[in-house]
Amino acid sequence: MECKVGTVKEIKGDKAVVYIERHSACSGCHAKGACTSADKDSQLIIVQDFPSGLAEGARVRIVAVEGGTPLKAVLFAFIIPIVLIGMGAIVMNRLETKETTMLLILLCGLLLYGGVLWLLRGYFEKTFRLRAELYD
Repeated sequence: MECKVGTVKEIKGDKAVVYIERHSACSGCHAKGACTSADKDSQLIIVQDFPSGLAEGARVRIVAVEGGTPLKAVLFAFIIPIVLIGMGAIVMNRLETKETTMLLILLCGLLLYGGVLWLLRGYFEKTFRLRAELYD
């Protein structure tokens, strides 16, 4: 399993915010000086499990906790919305719905699905937990 290394930016109660800078595959090559800043990306990750006494500025390794599989995340993020759009488009096409009406209905359906995911965010936070370990 691949793990990311980052720096603790801040600690908010029972959660730590970790700053991770990712580099492209060419960042280690001999021509890295010619690469643009688009070859780097950074993100902030919220970690629920971390060692007690962790301080801001500490280097940590981020690992996923068992339970939330990547396949499950792909299912909720991509597969279910694509299936909903496809099934909705087929049904509305059979009902001879105008394209603009179909588009608006499908857009509202996706917004509704996003709202349901937002309401279930507590479940997702428990299922897809991340853990920080001190980096040696």
